[in-house]
Amino acid sequence: MKYFLSLFLLAFFVIDTVAQTPDSVSLRKLIIQHSKEGGKLDFFTGIKGKETVGSQVKPGIYAQNIHIAWFYWGKANYVNGIKSLADVVSIFKEWKEREPERMEYEHIKLGFADRDKR
Repeated sequence: MKYFLSLFLLAFFVIDTVAQTPDSVSLRKLIIQHSKEGGKLDFFTGIKGKETVGSQVKPGIYAQNIHIAWFYWGKANYVNGIKSLADVVSIFKEWKEREPERMEYEHIKLGFADRDKR
């Protein structure tokens, strides 16, 4: 639970701090740069070794830490100026040099779709 809480707090303090640029190419590069280990959008390093530990998100609803991290990464993309899910997937491909797995895609999509609920 404390890992979920730390991810949750990290998201609120960090998610809006990546500078937005009007140039989408620069924005893509900036997101990829900040998504790498130790970057402002790195929600993954803090849960290494604990990816499959579950946390209660809402009463009766549980999620693994890795799924929560992908959710926040998807949300961070929208908050920082990416406007389409196809662009987010494209950034993921460029960053990870592979296609997203089904569960990664689903949680990124959930985070990206959560853009209106702050």
